[in-house]
Amino acid sequence: MMSTTIKALLVLLLFVPTAHPFTLTSGELMKRSILSAPSPPPLPSSSRASIFDLPAVEAFASQHNLQQSHIKTIYNLLLRDGSAGCGSLSSSSASSTASSPTASSPTASSPTASSPAASSPSLTFSALSSRSFPSAAAKALLSTFTTSSSSVVRSVQSASGGAKLVISLSSGQQLETVLIKHVHAKTGRSRFTACVSSQVGCARACSFCATGTMGLKSNLRSEEILEQLHHAVEYLAAAGEAPSSLRNVVFMGMGEPLDNYGAVMDSLRGMTVSVFVF
Repeated sequence: MMSTTIKALLVLLLFVPTAHPFTLTSGELMKRSILSAPSPPPLPSSSRASIFDLPAVEAFASQHNLQQSHIKTIYNLLLRDGSAGCGSLSSSSASSTASSPTASSPTASSPTASSPAASSPSLTFSALSSRSFPSAAAKALLSTFTTSSSSVVRSVQSASGGAKLVISLSSGQQLETVLIKHVHAKTGRSRFTACVSSQVGCARACSFCATGTMGLKSNLRSEEILEQLHHAVEYLAAAGEAPSSLRNVVFMGMGEPLDNYGAVMDSLRGMTVSVFVF
């Protein structure tokens, strides 16, 4: 009969993973990838947090006794309201609130001639107050957060109506977000899919992928992932498309999403937990 010691050794050999990466569990792969990937470059100490940093906004809401409905109000203003979308107010409303505090965003450089000019998003005290947002919290929110930590520096429209956005991060690094247009064969109605990036570069080095030749530069923060949707909706609004025409999001841009697991999960939570309605 086989001794107890030999049985124990065989059990250990069966369950201890070897050095080959495909023998690791998905959890172990993610842990190793996260540990080996470079952290996002630190934000300047003087920078305000992005309004799309959902964990930071939730912490702010807790400190100011706000409810989940107030968080929804913020993001609905930025991504859904206004004829131009993304919280852009009409000219009459904008002029009447010119003296109100406003969450600022970096100014994007002029897009290419083949794409529409981008409109500037705004989150104003007046707009928040009109939706029963507590006044003191609204003032604190606007002084604590900025609308976006990134900006679109170039956009290229495709012949099919889609677009590629080149986005500059606060670190100076750049990434790409792609809008894919779908036209219903019977109704002729258009909808768009946003193809977002989760990293700058990629460590996987797939031979068929241009991003793989870059190597991994950095992981994106969750707000930098969500800001890509903000820029995408803003681009569509400037092109005369309804913000609601952005119907799908896929993580098929730069990077391997599971190598940036924490930030990707926070961004997914922002898209799916009754905050963003795509």
